[in-house]
Amino acid sequence: MNQWADLNPYRLQITRGYEYGEDWNNAVKNHDLSVSVITSDNQSLQMLLLGRIDLVPIFYLSGTEMMKILPGHQKIRLMKLIKHY
Repeated sequence: MNQWADLNPYRLQITRGYEYGEDWNNAVKNHDLSVSVITSDNQSLQMLLLGRIDLVPIFYLSGTEMMKILPGHQKIRLMKLIKHY
Protein backbone atom coordinates (compact mmCIF):
# COMPACT_ATOMS: atom_id res chain seq x y z
CA MET A 1 0.00 0.00 0.00
CA ASN A 2 1.49 3.25 -1.12
CA GLN A 3 -1.41 5.69 -1.03
CA TRP A 4 -4.35 6.37 1.28
CA ALA A 5 -6.74 5.35 -1.50
CA ASP A 6 -5.23 1.84 -1.37
CA LEU A 7 -7.07 1.37 1.95
CA ASN A 8 -10.48 1.85 0.37
CA PRO A 9 -11.42 -1.84 -0.09
CA TYR A 10 -10.66 -2.68 3.55
CA ARG A 11 -12.70 -2.55 6.77
CA LEU A 12 -10.61 -0.52 9.20
CA GLN A 13 -11.04 -0.02 12.92
CA ILE A 14 -9.60 2.63 15.21
CA THR A 15 -9.65 3.06 18.97
CA ARG A 16 -11.77 5.79 20.54
CA GLY A 17 -9.73 8.45 22.30
CA TYR A 18 -6.62 8.15 20.10
CA GLU A 19 -5.58 10.89 17.70
CA TYR A 20 -4.47 9.52 14.34
CA GLY A 21 -3.44 12.84 12.83
CA GLU A 22 -4.68 15.26 10.22
CA ASP A 23 -3.42 13.13 7.31
CA TRP A 24 -5.53 10.21 8.57
CA ASN A 25 -8.59 12.41 9.10
CA ASN A 26 -8.30 13.81 5.58
CA ALA A 27 -7.80 10.34 4.07
CA VAL A 28 -10.92 8.98 5.79
CA LYS A 29 -12.96 11.87 4.45
CA ASN A 30 -11.44 12.19 0.98
CA HIS A 31 -11.25 8.48 0.17
CA ASP A 32 -14.47 7.39 1.88
CA LEU A 33 -12.65 4.82 3.99
CA SER A 34 -14.74 2.31 5.92
CA VAL A 35 -13.75 2.98 9.54
CA SER A 36 -15.42 1.78 12.72
CA VAL A 37 -14.52 2.89 16.24
CA ILE A 38 -14.06 0.66 19.28
CA THR A 39 -12.98 1.21 22.88
CA SER A 40 -9.76 -0.83 23.06
CA ASP A 41 -6.89 -2.04 20.91
CA ASN A 42 -7.32 -5.53 22.36
CA GLN A 43 -10.91 -5.69 21.06
CA SER A 44 -9.68 -4.62 17.63
CA LEU A 45 -7.10 -7.41 17.56
CA GLN A 46 -9.74 -9.95 18.57
CA MET A 47 -12.08 -8.72 15.82
CA LEU A 48 -9.19 -8.89 13.36
CA LEU A 49 -8.65 -12.56 14.26
CA LEU A 50 -12.36 -13.25 13.78
CA GLY A 51 -12.29 -11.65 10.32
CA ARG A 52 -14.79 -8.94 11.27
CA ILE A 53 -12.32 -6.21 10.24
CA ASP A 54 -9.34 -6.20 7.90
CA LEU A 55 -6.86 -3.64 9.23
CA VAL A 56 -6.04 -1.93 12.53
CA PRO A 57 -3.62 0.98 12.85
CA ILE A 58 -1.78 0.30 16.10
CA PHE A 59 1.57 1.20 17.58
CA TYR A 60 3.98 -1.61 16.80
CA LEU A 61 5.29 -2.06 20.34
CA SER A 62 1.92 -2.11 22.09
CA GLY A 63 0.42 -4.29 19.36
CA THR A 64 3.12 -6.93 19.63
CA GLU A 65 2.85 -6.97 23.43
CA MET A 66 -0.95 -7.45 23.31
CA MET A 67 -0.62 -10.18 20.71
CA LYS A 68 1.64 -12.26 23.00
CA ILE A 69 -1.37 -13.19 25.16
CA LEU A 70 -3.93 -13.39 22.36
CA PRO A 71 -4.66 -16.98 21.28
CA GLY A 72 -4.23 -17.37 17.52
CA HIS A 73 -2.14 -14.22 17.15
CA GLN A 74 0.13 -16.01 14.70
CA LYS A 75 -2.55 -15.39 12.04
CA ILE A 76 -2.04 -11.62 12.28
CA ARG A 77 0.46 -10.08 9.91
CA LEU A 78 2.09 -6.83 10.97
CA MET A 79 2.98 -4.15 8.47
CA LYS A 80 5.40 -1.54 9.67
CA LEU A 81 4.62 1.85 8.18
CA ILE A 82 6.98 4.75 8.55
CA LYS A 83 6.03 8.27 7.64
CA HIS A 84 8.86 10.41 6.33
CA TYR A 85 8.68 14.11 7.13
